[in-house]
Amino acid sequence: MASLSEDQLTGQVCELAFSKYWFGSIIQYQQARWARNTTPRLGDGGYDFPGFNMNVKGSLRRDPSRPFEKYHLLIRPFERHPGMTYVQAVADLTNDPLVVFLGFLADDEITGPVDDGWHFKGAHAIPFGQLHRLPPTPWCLESGE
Repeated sequence: MASLSEDQLTGQVCELAFSKYWFGSIIQYQQARWARNTTPRLGDGGYDFPGFNMNVKGSLRRDPSRPFEKYHLLIRPFERHPGMTYVQAVADLTNDPLVVFLGFLADDEITGPVDDGWHFKGAHAIPFGQLHRLPPTPWCLESGE
């Protein structure tokens, strides 16, 4: 259960950070969270932000010495949706919390079989080098972030 709670917290932190990055505020995250809380037994269908085909995939950085370039975007076949864009985020929730967005990939760019190794078994494991960089947003450029 600790792992499930940790995974859920990581996912929420990554979604919140992405809302701030992409939209310039956390309002979209708050609205999406409120909507999900009204129907807790239903999933979001991959739509982390209603009206936007974006699914933030968050990973917890357990080993601070592991370079971000070693992470993979993991998408299981049942999580895929036509027209969706998947964003890979890595959260370091230690002393100085930080969320790093490694890149994105569109659903139609996912090709090949799922991984059959023990670590990523049953998921499409897209390496960091195959992800597209996220563009800087106007508010990031203005603030120098």
